[in-house]
Amino acid sequence: MAKPTVAFFQSESDQLKIASRVAKLNDPYIKLLGNPTRLGVKVLQIIRAHDLQVKNDIKSKSIMVWAAMGDFTAKLIQVDGGVGSKSVKATLKGHSGPVTCVSTIYNEENEPTEMLLTGSWDKTIRLWNTKSGELFRVIQAHADSVESMIRIGGKVLSASLDGNILTWDIEGY
Repeated sequence: MAKPTVAFFQSESDQLKIASRVAKLNDPYIKLLGNPTRLGVKVLQIIRAHDLQVKNDIKSKSIMVWAAMGDFTAKLIQVDGGVGSKSVKATLKGHSGPVTCVSTIYNEENEPTEMLLTGSWDKTIRLWNTKSGELFRVIQAHADSVESMIRIGGKVLSASLDGNILTWDIEGY
């Protein structure tokens, strides 16, 4: 009895995907720098999380970052390096579009506080308490996606695709 013959066919796009994967495996930068931390969703920005923004039960020598995520959230992520060595410690939910930017709030002495700002495609800026996850305030002033924020003194400047840079007084929060 003859063995059945099985033929496998790959489309040109499948062959290109395979070639791309092989190229990534041979990429000298990945070999030099190590494997990336994969989150499974687009990360649009990261900033360092300060000790005051991390719950007391998270004591580690690993790196803690706030990430603006494409899944409409901002996440506190513990990154130890290497593939699979990340852990989501907190998630801030409330935006109705991808979160594009995050910014830490500082007090008058230029020390970080427990507060975090998030900006989004939903045209809003949200002010959060990072320890409790509580949403304190929603600012709706831009006519398009909020793309960037920076803190200068007691003010935050937000930039939007509407072409405007707006200034916010955040003292007292």
